[in-house]
Amino acid sequence: KTNPELSKELFQYIWMFAEKVLGRFENAKDRFFKLKYLQYEWVRITLEQARREKWFCSGIIYWMLNDCWPAAAGWSFLDYYNVPKAAFYSFKRCAALVMASINYENGVYRVYVSNDSLKDVNVKLTLRSVDVKNNEVTELYEAHSTAIANSTQVLAEHRKSYGKSIVVIADIYHDDKHDRAFYRKGALNLVKKEIEYEIGESKIIVRASEYIHAVEIDACVLLEDNCFSLMPGEERCISYSKLNGKEVGDIIVTAYGL
Repeated sequence: KTNPELSKELFQYIWMFAEKVLGRFENAKDRFFKLKYLQYEWVRITLEQARREKWFCSGIIYWMLNDCWPAAAGWSFLDYYNVPKAAFYSFKRCAALVMASINYENGVYRVYVSNDSLKDVNVKLTLRSVDVKNNEVTELYEAHSTAIANSTQVLAEHRKSYGKSIVVIADIYHDDKHDRAFYRKGALNLVKKEIEYEIGESKIIVRASEYIHAVEIDACVLLEDNCFSLMPGEERCISYSKLNGKEVGDIIVTAYGL
């Protein structure tokens, strides 16, 4: 459905935004992923900003949870068959009680921590940059701090002007949990990359030899995480379970870099 006063149909706008933000489509599979990942980014950007502006912005509503019919361009988090879309995992990450985000303001990278729990939380922050041209990782800042209950605060400031080849990565660790935020100027321009992986009965192990911006696991299962990034040399183990008692079927792992 679309508004007859618009010069383009809604799907055409989504198509256009995906190419502008994530790079021109290489083929049908690349287009399919980028259309999904556009929604992932939309959720990430809007919810990170809303949580940075806590009390100025006291809520945000996404429409909607699940598709009630097979849709070509539905913006729900679950498809018609109740399989989580990429955006589901973006919302899951951004709805955690404690999360990080980075914003670039007036020549300064500011790392925020949002703590929606009712208790103070001790966090460890690691701030790094990655040059995607040569996969060079630079340590920028490391500190331990306290995330004040029911608030958002700036944990670190890094005054620097980077080009488009640099991705700034913030990792926070607390109570055996981990969250990762990133900031990169300009479009992401995602390109397909090679990645090592092993598929087991209830887990998937992925390993990266270079910076991977998004690992997509395509399967009719409920995943612990999806569309996550990996630093050079990093390994992650992602658990999964059957969805609605269905057979697992094929599991396809694809990686995208910058």
